[in-house]
Amino acid sequence: MIEPDGHQPVAVMKHAINEGEWVRMTVHAGFGDWPDVPDALRQAVLLMAEALDAGDGPGLVPMAEALVAPFRNIRVGSIG
Repeated sequence: MIEPDGHQPVAVMKHAINEGEWVRMTVHAGFGDWPDVPDALRQAVLLMAEALDAGDGPGLVPMAEALVAPFRNIRVGSIG
């Protein structure tokens, strides 16, 4: 079950996962259409496109990195 949270949803297992056991999770991610994407991420995409167009190569420019950083919080662990 996924407990909803505005920024950091948590996967809650019905039982503990023992060492050596496998867990398979399917994650569907994304915001949908362009207007549904948060403003900061849209700005980061435009900055990266501008950098690529200028020949700066792949990767995040520092300002785009700062805009994307709040959306990168990924946790894998246990509770309790």
